Amino acid sequence: MNEVLTRFKQHTAQAKHNYCTNNLEQGIYINKNSYAINKQYISISELFRPYIIIDIDYSWSDYLLRETNTPEPTIQAIDRTKGTAHLFYELETPVSYQPMSRKAPQILFDGVKEELDIILNADQQFKGFISKNPLSNKWNVKTNNKKYELKEFVELSPSLKSIVDNRQKQKQKHIINAPGRNCYIFDTARKLAYSMVFKYEPTDFRKAVFEECLRANETHHMPLLPVKEIRTIAKSISDYCLKNKNKLDGKNRGILNFEEQAKRYGGEELEQAEIKERQKQGALYTAQTKANNTKQKIEQAIFELVKQGKKATQQEIATYTCLSLRTINNY
Repeated sequence: MNEVLTRFKQHTAQAKHNYCTNNLEQGIYINKNSYAINKQYISISELFRPYIIIDIDYSWSDYLLRETNTPEPTIQAIDRTKGTAHLFYELETPVSYQPMSRKAPQILFDGVKEELDIILNADQQFKGFISKNPLSNKWNVKTNNKKYELKEFVELSPSLKSIVDNRQKQKQKHIINAPGRNCYIFDTARKLAYSMVFKYEPTDFRKAVFEECLRANETHHMPLLPVKEIRTIAKSISDYCLKNKNKLDGKNRGILNFEEQAKRYGGEELEQAEIKERQKQGALYTAQTKANNTKQKIEQAIFELVKQGKKATQQEIATYTCLSLRTINNY
């Protein structure tokens, strides 16, 4: 297995379970990655997209790339009998499609895919949910050890260039007195990580921190840091938070500052019973706020799944929101 296919295998393994099948007409199933990786078709996470996948439903030939002056895909998985193919353009920086992710990279990602579909006369309805598995012997596979930045595709269309130009203008507004990119990414992500560490299992927490670092990298005005450096920053933050989780328990027991308030305004210290009552009310408010946020996240997931033509099952909602099935069931 060469380097390109090794990376593909690693991308599929980011999800513990994948949709897969050997025959699309007989339906698709969800299985552990170790089982799904051996199937002819396999899904890659829709929430963290490392590839632009193009569906060619006619007999494919490389000469079309030269004829249309289109970049060579990272992977080509071609049906040995029909000649149909899936073309994979691997991205240097995967694009996040989680509910709170930035919209600008998503818009550019969608725009690039749309232009490639048009240029190569591909199936524009194909969303890349499940694709030919280039690790299967079913397909004739060609590889090109090349990753792309989305901005490399901008010359394909004036509309894509317009999107990039608008993004650059927005970044120029934040140049004055901006900190260095490394410090900016570290400070932005660590502040979020201090609370995130209580919401995820360690493996998922590391992925979430890495994603926040990527997002911070995209929003800063200076040239993008390489992904390798982003991983180093994310690892530093994750290691610290996991090691010091007990110190970051988020329980600032003096947050209501009852005694200090009483002294400041010349009153007596509050009775113990009143302190407990205020603490109770504060806890109820926090719980209600958390419940409302969770409900909003679930409703957003249902909306997005229906929009994509999928069934909003509890499993799908849990995958989309990173919430547990027990939490989904409670709502």
